[in-house]
Amino acid sequence: MIVKHLEIEFIKYLITSVVSLAVDMAVYLVLGKLMHNYLISASIGYIAGLFVNYILSIKWVFSYRKIKKYHIEFGIFAIIGFGGLLVNEAVIYAGLFWLIIGPFWAKMIAAVFSFGFNFGARKLLLYSKWKKYDRIF
Repeated sequence: MIVKHLEIEFIKYLITSVVSLAVDMAVYLVLGKLMHNYLISASIGYIAGLFVNYILSIKWVFSYRKIKKYHIEFGIFAIIGFGGLLVNEAVIYAGLFWLIIGPFWAKMIAAVFSFGFNFGARKLLLYSKWKKYDRIF
């Protein structure tokens, strides 16, 4: 039962991440072409995707929310997201400057790594029941 619930959340989070990534990628590619700076456009795109991801996560993906106050929950959600952004930026940098692959493929590889980081950290810290610390804030 617990595994099945986790699988459903994982699939919903994967769909949410695809939608968020589409927003992220659109901003990244358009601003990258306009600004000629893919690292800055990656940050702006990532933040746009973060907002989409948060709304879908609380409205559709996770049935249990440990923190009921939106401003606190979003703050932690965003901090985790910025950890994912660091992963994202590091992988894009490595792809562009060390592996010498194009911006699109660098971003796609980065998305896989940041997805794993973000899902794991958010599920553990925000959307899992811990008996001792259940429903804080």
